Amino acid sequence: MRKNDRFSPDLLLAEAECEPTYFMDFNHQIISYGAEAIYCFVENYDLCFYPHRVADIMGKCARGIPCDGKKNVISMCEYIASKPEYNKYLTRYFVDADFDDNSTLNKRIYVTPCYSIENLYVDQTVVSDILENEYKIRRNDSSGKHQKTINLFNSELSAFHSGVLLFNAWYRAIKHKGIDSSNEVNLKDSFPSVLFNYQVMKASNKDAYSISEIEALYPKAPKTSKAEIELSKEYLFKDPKRFRGKYEMQFLYIFFQFLNEDSKNAHQYTVLNRGINWDRKRMISTLEHYVQTPLDMRNYILTGERK
Repeated sequence: MRKNDRFSPDLLLAEAECEPTYFMDFNHQIISYGAEAIYCFVENYDLCFYPHRVADIMGKCARGIPCDGKKNVISMCEYIASKPEYNKYLTRYFVDADFDDNSTLNKRIYVTPCYSIENLYVDQTVVSDILENEYKIRRNDSSGKHQKTINLFNSELSAFHSGVLLFNAWYRAIKHKGIDSSNEVNLKDSFPSVLFNYQVMKASNKDAYSISEIEALYPKAPKTSKAEIELSKEYLFKDPKRFRGKYEMQFLYIFFQFLNEDSKNAHQYTVLNRGINWDRKRMISTLEHYVQTPLDMRNYILTGERK
């Protein structure tokens, strides 16, 4: 079996039968809530994001079942589908697109329209609402600071993308070749600072590293060609929300920290004399209510089928 066949239904079904943990959680939940609830299988970090949206849209109690990763969510979908006695229970399955080929996934599984739900947070409308509600920078402020700060957000996000583009393109290329634990490509939540150390409004923000420097950090990763890298760049250029979500949230955190510093002295972009205490690890849950539900997600929640 090739590495990039890791989402094949037969393999996932076999793995699900060997790993009953998440199915046991499901069973415990249905004992308590029965057929009146709807059961949401999520990767884990997104537990705060999906169930309450499902409850609001469906008008039913929604119970989240964290599965410790995309692969396990898919396994649970295949496993439960193989057991007709569970057909009476409403289920929904949510995974991030990542850089995977998701074209063959079961239609019962929702796949984000961007790299991950984190990308939905790094959005002009979301940031505009946060500026108004958290930083008290009103849209109609006579100083024009709201629009000035939005302009800074957009220009800095573009600068950040320029800096992380090559790495994202490389990562997508090796994902499409197929990687597993033997390749030891274990990415952290923050972009490798030895390659690119982003700061707001710093002239040094540029793509100044090379593929060879990336490969030196991950020597067991598959080698890529220039054509493969360029193809991945084209994919990323088409939609900024295709960049790796963890790095996008890193950018958002750094941008808000810049506003916090500005509020202490300069007040070029802020009006408060204090910053907002953001916990980066909790930003997904803290800011969740600012994020709109995409139309395709809403339709999936209603129908249980991905279009």
